Amino acid sequence: MTGETRSISVYKEVGGFTYVPLHLNPEGSVFVVFRDQQPGKHLTAIEKDGREIFPDAGMAASKFPAIECFNADGKTVARISQPGTYALQWSDGSENSITEESPLNEYPVSSMVDLRFVNPWGPAETLKLEDLKSWTEFKDKKIRYYSGPGEYSMTFNLEKESMNGKRVLLDLGNVQEIAEVWINNNHAGVCWIAPFILDITGFVNAGENKVTVTVVNSWVNRLIGDSYLSQEQRVTRTNVKKFEGADKEDLIRKSGLIGDVKVIMMNERVLGGL
Repeated sequence: MTGETRSISVYKEVGGFTYVPLHLNPEGSVFVVFRDQQPGKHLTAIEKDGREIFPDAGMAASKFPAIECFNADGKTVARISQPGTYALQWSDGSENSITEESPLNEYPVSSMVDLRFVNPWGPAETLKLEDLKSWTEFKDKKIRYYSGPGEYSMTFNLEKESMNGKRVLLDLGNVQEIAEVWINNNHAGVCWIAPFILDITGFVNAGENKVTVTVVNSWVNRLIGDSYLSQEQRVTRTNVKKFEGADKEDLIRKSGLIGDVKVIMMNERVLGGL
């Protein structure tokens, strides 16, 4: 979907089989490409707290892999999300040891959130939100039955010292249905499937950072809202009648940003050159 490629730094060849660690999100997939070239220096085994986690895949599933190693700019980088002591074995017989006590920290974006509805059939005023909830939970019918873009604005602060050696991620929680994100007026990406997490390392600064998230939902809620109105008052025009029955309120769909928005700081270590 993104065109991103990553050079694998961890694999082991045994008896004609090649073992590669892969961490896939729900319904996720990747292409593994084997090139016709001699293998370079790479990691062949990883232990965590004395227990092998590669090639043996003996760890429970989690949001992030305990340790993820990859090649970047001629160096091998380890991104770590779980505390522990990691022993890494290289193909040339050398070893690395890494101990991390708190490699991953999450900080809720706790500032007041502004919500502005872009289309004219939504409320004209900007809302001030202390917590995030589905548009369908508002009493105002212009919000409950709103379909279209809703723009969230919020800020968070980062200390310069806390950014050293860190990968910075933005976790949007639950998005219904699609979110486009800007950090400090820079386009940071689009989220449309779980987990709704973006890497924003290259967009953040020390001090205050501005986040703008535009969420777009489906037309279902507007169709349900229009079913209560006369033809002259309706925003939509359609021959689809399945959202006009007696059970139409059961078909209303949660919309917007739902739950907490978090900034995630994850440790990265450079293991050495290739």
